Amino acid sequence: VPDEVVLDMVREAFVAARGGGGYVLDGMPRTMPQARACYAIAAELGMTAEVVLHLRIEDAELVRRLLARAAEQGRSDDTEEVIRRRIEVYDEVTRPILAWYRERAILVSVDAEQPVEEVGADILAALTRLGLAPDPDHRSPRPVLDLTGLDAAFGAATRPGTL
Repeated sequence: VPDEVVLDMVREAFVAARGGGGYVLDGMPRTMPQARACYAIAAELGMTAEVVLHLRIEDAELVRRLLARAAEQGRSDDTEEVIRRRIEVYDEVTRPILAWYRERAILVSVDAEQPVEEVGADILAALTRLGLAPDPDHRSPRPVLDLTGLDAAFGAATRPGTL
């Protein structure tokens, strides 16, 4: 998906979020130019990212999980070769963004190899420490702009997302 299309969607979501409640981006940005553009859009609107969540997992475990998902869901496109290529692309294109967010002191990295309940607890603990935990009564949920399916929607192979 061209950056212009994705960034237009992000701009719309940011404008909608300005009214209160904040925003959550899932699977975005995937490149440094996207990260810088998101930052510029937010700055122009008087907004900022408060936290970037990185789910940390070893390649071997990621491959194992994705192959299991492929078998469970009958996904013939998720072969080990395809998965390993997506990891290579992630390492080359997306992983450098982590250092940029680390330098801005907004990166939270969580061990995603734990059981899902522990991953969730670690995420909630980190958000609580930062004063960003969700409202337990769900009175002010943050809208989610889920961009993880855009690649598939436009016919491209998806990459593992972290941001």
